[in-house]
Amino acid sequence: MLAPADVDSGLACGCTCVGCGATLVAKKGAKVSWHFAHHIATGSESCVESAIHAAAKQILLDANYLRTPMVAVSAERRLKTGRRHAKSIILSSDRVIRFDYSRSEVWEGAANVRPDVVGYRGERRILVEMYFTHAVDRTKKKKLEALGIPALEVNLSGLASDTDLETIRQRVLEDVFFKDWLFYPGEESTRVQLQEQVDAEADEIDRRHDAELELTRREEAAKRERIVKACEEVAEANTRYRQLPTAEKERLVREALGISGAWPYFLNTSSVEAPSILEPAHIWQGAVFARFLRGKAVHRVFVESDVVVEWVARRFGVGRNRKGLAAIAVRKFLGYLCTCGFLENAGSSGSAAYQVVFDQLTSPPKRSPRWID
Repeated sequence: MLAPADVDSGLACGCTCVGCGATLVAKKGAKVSWHFAHHIATGSESCVESAIHAAAKQILLDANYLRTPMVAVSAERRLKTGRRHAKSIILSSDRVIRFDYSRSEVWEGAANVRPDVVGYRGERRILVEMYFTHAVDRTKKKKLEALGIPALEVNLSGLASDTDLETIRQRVLEDVFFKDWLFYPGEESTRVQLQEQVDAEADEIDRRHDAELELTRREEAAKRERIVKACEEVAEANTRYRQLPTAEKERLVREALGISGAWPYFLNTSSVEAPSILEPAHIWQGAVFARFLRGKAVHRVFVESDVVVEWVARRFGVGRNRKGLAAIAVRKFLGYLCTCGFLENAGSSGSAAYQVVFDQLTSPPKRSPRWID
């Protein structure tokens, strides 16, 4: 194979087409890049393919080396969590392989195949196939695999008819982007082993995931059971409490608040809705103070009206179809405590909430007005 620069101009070049055998003319003008052209007949696409293919083979045979792409295998499996568990191994990095010598179209009788080029280094060989239009098909690939020898394919497609030898040389010898391994010893067995390893690790990850889910399920079930049991115990305690005589309930409130004399006026407020609660006002109001305010000011505890309403209804009971009225009675009482200085409106959205600012049974100290800038 010769380049236009290596021969005389015109018919004096004495060249023929490697594709069809026709006489070629070396065109070495000043306006276009130097190239060969058919003297009489117009060359076909197959002539271009044959010429580039022959040039590529000759370049490799002369150079006796080429850069090969990386060989890597990977395996993955989707986990029960939806994530992917993956691993990869590099069998061979991007590298230059140099031959002691190389041969073209060597017949490999064991597989009934003839590679374009075979490179030799000691007792080792590498098979190189090159294509312009048609890549190695499945049948030939199987034959190459059967040999158990590294086999590489070089893609020459896209090279134009006027491509210079240096471009072809770069494609064949240096570029790895146009090369693919048809067979690499140990690649498939490594892939199988890696997949087995990934599957085993994924099984263990899934097992731990299932165990964690089961533990969470049991903990949640136990939590729900504890909540149900606690609610039942509270309901039973409230039932027993409602069955106590009024005098005993008053005694318990006095004990909780430390009241020995007169009942505090602010724990016996009346409203038209108060009778909807099935207990005298001074008892449920004293109980609310003991449960939600007493000893809470130092910690600046917040009191939500909805929580107090629900507690009063469960603790003391409300008249039939009177739950709404009972809620109004409780909220009025909390508003009154806010006015007296025991609570302070927290200003939260949704249900009304208050902060405990004074929790003793004496009148709260007068506070300075709150100014808003």
